Amino acid sequence: MTEATVKAGLVRAIKAEMGGCVVFRHEDVFTAGVPDISVTWHRRTLWVEVKLGRGRLSGAQNLALMRLGRQSMAVCVNYREDGVANIQSFTSWLETDDVHSVPPGLDGHVAVARRLRAIILCCL
Repeated sequence: MTEATVKAGLVRAIKAEMGGCVVFRHEDVFTAGVPDISVTWHRRTLWVEVKLGRGRLSGAQNLALMRLGRQSMAVCVNYREDGVANIQSFTSWLETDDVHSVPPGLDGHVAVARRLRAIILCCL
């Protein structure tokens, strides 16, 4: 499992869970810190950084997520080796858990997409 295949699976699950949403994968190798995925749905944008295993945010990624979290919504999804996905919120104005764990299941991407959907919906 690579980060590219994880992102592709997550994007498919997001599109299935949030009909009509606009999803972009950001593969900008020239601008440090840009999150991997943006999801716009119901006039709200959620920025998503994806990490695998013991992957850590770089300083630029952490700063970008904090800055985006002040103006919109931003999270980091870390797919752990044991199948659990931790979703860390960087959205400073939203009263939510700092870290939400999604247990492993039949399709972890669907569970993560449902949690991301809930984050967007709570802001309507």
